[in-house]
Amino acid sequence: MAEHAERVSSGFPTAFEGQFGSTFAAMGQQWVEFIKRRLEQDVALADRLAHCTRPDELWTAYSSFWAKAADDYMKEAATLAELAGGVAAAGQPRGAKAANGLRTRSQ
Repeated sequence: MAEHAERVSSGFPTAFEGQFGSTFAAMGQQWVEFIKRRLEQDVALADRLAHCTRPDELWTAYSSFWAKAADDYMKEAATLAELAGGVAAAGQPRGAKAANGLRTRSQ
């Protein structure tokens, strides 16, 4: 039984780990680029606020900044979830097949 389990799962860990690693690298890169863009907008907000001369200008600057930030974070979460879903989709069919093969042989 142990030999069969090894044979059925042969190649699965390596293939899945490769997909897993490359997906997490892509997610990390995506996150770093997102944070870079957000920090640039944070700095731009400070500059914009420094040039405000009336309270309504401050209100407009802050409200548009936070609305865009919320929208950016929601979009980024969706992008990261889509990237993460690729790992789950890539790994599940192989894992399910391996598990089904083990159950069939052991019964």
